[in-house]
Amino acid sequence: MQRALDQAISWGRRHGVVFSSRKTVAMFFSQHKNFEPPSQKITIGGIPIEYSCDTKYLGIHLDSRLSWQLHFSKKVANAKRLLFHMCNALGISWGPRAHLIRWTFTGIVRPTLAYGNLVWAHTIRYQHQINKLKRLHSLITRMLAPKLRSTQIAGMEMIAYLPPLDIYLKGEGIKAYMRNQTVLSHDWDGRSSGNRKAIGHILAVRQSIGTYQIPTMYWDR
Repeated sequence: MQRALDQAISWGRRHGVVFSSRKTVAMFFSQHKNFEPPSQKITIGGIPIEYSCDTKYLGIHLDSRLSWQLHFSKKVANAKRLLFHMCNALGISWGPRAHLIRWTFTGIVRPTLAYGNLVWAHTIRYQHQINKLKRLHSLITRMLAPKLRSTQIAGMEMIAYLPPLDIYLKGEGIKAYMRNQTVLSHDWDGRSSGNRKAIGHILAVRQSIGTYQIPTMYWDR
């Protein structure tokens, strides 16, 4: 790894690119629970780089096991904060109106939550994840209109024409796959090489398309 990094630094010097040690993160991706990084650290310009268990790259939170649980939790928490900030900005005097709240959620908050969901939406299969999404939808439905505590979230989703978030996120992942399937590799299913039991995101999307009998579309034709 150090040899490859030295080659990248050498290439950068020839092309006027400088790699910053403060912005560089070293990570090992492994499915082994007891995996420990080597004691010898890589260096940039003689400065050692600390090994990290997670990092953020292009808006996606990566963890060392590629479980996407960290990214999911952070995106849901960020969606709640963004929703509160937008509602406060919309309703300074008399409170936000229902149609503005729905527009804020569907036009800003929900697309922010769905960012990059092609690679992580297939991991939404555990009940605690679905419960987090339900609580987020319960929050938005309470902002839309007053309701009793016993009111079912599914009923409010029907009234507000808001599909359940787990279904919406998986649907957006399928749309992203269809838009990009002509440039995606057909030889790789998106699975990491170290975990034979895991299902890659590309294969998971293809299975969903087959399960729900979604017609294949090519957006660039």
